[in-house]
Amino acid sequence: MSFSTKELGRTVCRDCGVQLHSDNCYARFLERGQRVCRNCSLRHSKEYYARHKDERRLYAREYATRNRDERKRYRREYYLRTRKKQLLHSHQYWQKVRADPLRHEEYLGRVRERYRNRILRSPRLGTVLALGKRRYPENSQCEVCGLESKRLAYHHWDDKDFRKGLWLCYPCHKMAECYDKGRSVVYGRLKSSLDDKPNFTVV
Repeated sequence: MSFSTKELGRTVCRDCGVQLHSDNCYARFLERGQRVCRNCSLRHSKEYYARHKDERRLYAREYATRNRDERKRYRREYYLRTRKKQLLHSHQYWQKVRADPLRHEEYLGRVRERYRNRILRSPRLGTVLALGKRRYPENSQCEVCGLESKRLAYHHWDDKDFRKGLWLCYPCHKMAECYDKGRSVVYGRLKSSLDDKPNFTVV
């Protein structure tokens, strides 16, 4: 059963009593003759998902396990089928963003925020966060050299106290790793030995 335009004007939502028209209700509901507005429909959906959250998560996990190979094959086929289109869209969007400095800076800010959230919510770092890792720098600046970077890594040297750590850019992080492993001492000794022997043979 579906409503005509005249009947729709005299129809009200069965829950909130608001008068239904084409702007406040879904077309598929009108075609099925359901007297429910868009707000009540969204509220029913949220309530349903809240009641069956665990069941839906369990079903989704079981479905992904049963159809792992099929889903992997579908994703691969979809990527190969739409690869050129996705690359073209990304290139056009990037050119549009680069043409506007303010929009470009806003885009970089979103990238940094997304990476920051991914780092802070990463399951791999969940134990670190639970043990009190220091907060990610709000200005995204390396704590050693002070340069702003889109990606900062957390370098810590005490597994019993993760508060003893620094947010570093890639070059500084590699330098800190070499320092903690004693390689800087080896480098200094080799450098001094070469400085003391200027008459070495060049190959």
